Amino acid sequence: MKKAYLALSAIALSFFTFSCDTNTKKDEKSEPKMEESTTQEVEIDSVTLGWTGYKTTDKTPVKGVFKKVNIGGIHEDATSPEAALDGAVVDIKVSSLFSGNEERDPKLIDIFFGTMENTSMLTGTLHLTGDQKTISVKMNGTTKEVPVETNFSDNTFTVMGDLDVTDFGATAAVEALSKACFDLHKGADGVSKTWSEAHFEGKVYFGSDFE
Repeated sequence: MKKAYLALSAIALSFFTFSCDTNTKKDEKSEPKMEESTTQEVEIDSVTLGWTGYKTTDKTPVKGVFKKVNIGGIHEDATSPEAALDGAVVDIKVSSLFSGNEERDPKLIDIFFGTMENTSMLTGTLHLTGDQKTISVKMNGTTKEVPVETNFSDNTFTVMGDLDVTDFGATAAVEALSKACFDLHKGADGVSKTWSEAHFEGKVYFGSDFE
């Protein structure tokens, strides 16, 4: 994980020059004192990314995370989390998917994502300073703008949103997963359903404060 490290810029020293004339009244002059300036650089401690998929006609949630998420392109001199992360690129390693179920995870990695094209990595570019906040998600060789909501509290910046993988041409991936998990995705009504929608929630934990 790429980290931007906190540093304080050097504080300008003030120099004083005194001149004295023994034959006249003491004339003390000084150079104007230079204004102190500090520039705090942005530090990111860690990044997490959680996801929620759905099964059964009751839309039962299935939750998990991606364990390997990198973020780059941070604006280190920014004074707000939105400015720091605007334009940042998030790289997600699909094989790091983890749902806590050792039978489910290989199906999601090999069957669901494995059906897609060039999807060993997912990428997203954050756009946070415009009228509408979005993330440009690249999946299955297709890039789409996905609207997001954000929140900043206790030095943690949260980005959340919902997407439909069929918008990325991944209908075949949904069908393949539905077939592989047919019985597991049956609800109380006996109907098997695999939803194409998913929710995501990313968290960026800052090690620096914003004033």
